[in-house]
Amino acid sequence: MSFASAQHLGEVLQQSYGITATAVVPRPVGADANASVYRIDARHGQWWLKCRNYQVDPSVWDSLHWLRGTLGIDEIVAPWPALTGGASVQRWGLQFTLFPYIEGQSGFEAALMQVVAQSPEAFRGSRLDVEANRRRMEQLCVQVESFLQGRVTTSELAATPAATLATMLKDALAANTIGGRVDEEAKWRAATAAVREAQQAWLRLGPVPGDDGRQLAARFQRASRRFFELRVPAGTSLAGPRS
Repeated sequence: MSFASAQHLGEVLQQSYGITATAVVPRPVGADANASVYRIDARHGQWWLKCRNYQVDPSVWDSLHWLRGTLGIDEIVAPWPALTGGASVQRWGLQFTLFPYIEGQSGFEAALMQVVAQSPEAFRGSRLDVEANRRRMEQLCVQVESFLQGRVTTSELAATPAATLATMLKDALAANTIGGRVDEEAKWRAATAAVREAQQAWLRLGPVPGDDGRQLAARFQRASRRFFELRVPAGTSLAGPRS
């Protein structure tokens, strides 16, 4: 469930943290029914943004900073400071907290991965079917990368300068007309909608344990992030789909 609109999220990130997002992706994580969580992609980093319809006492943030900063417990993640220096931001009756992005799994996800990896045949035909999920992940990666198909390989994508990728993507979109002449902005909007749908489809997938799953996830995130980085100059909404 989302408590803030795409416009609100963009305003908080820009005005309170000085961050211009290239993508805002809802994530179905956590057991807090009164909060929503988003992965924030920007040109120079990634963050987690949590939006709550209740207030966390400032002493909680002070404790996190003390545990990490004073005691040096690296496993503790403290909030990213707002431009005001505060640990959270209050807007529209909501509390927003930004955290450095860390890729990982919850305890439940880790246990589930272990069970699926040990007995994959027990889950065939279900949402936890490893082979079916792997094939679908591959399809989604190819879908997002297809805008550069024939111009740059997957391995070259991460190393290619953004300006070069922008030209390639523009050319690829211009060549991909459907049913006659379509203006450039309409094609950008269609491509953006397709990438957002792919992101939502990815979130609904079951797990793929081990290196295969990690590599596919990194590949998909890299391609999605690159697309939205290139999409920024066209001036459309930067927020991803709402849940």
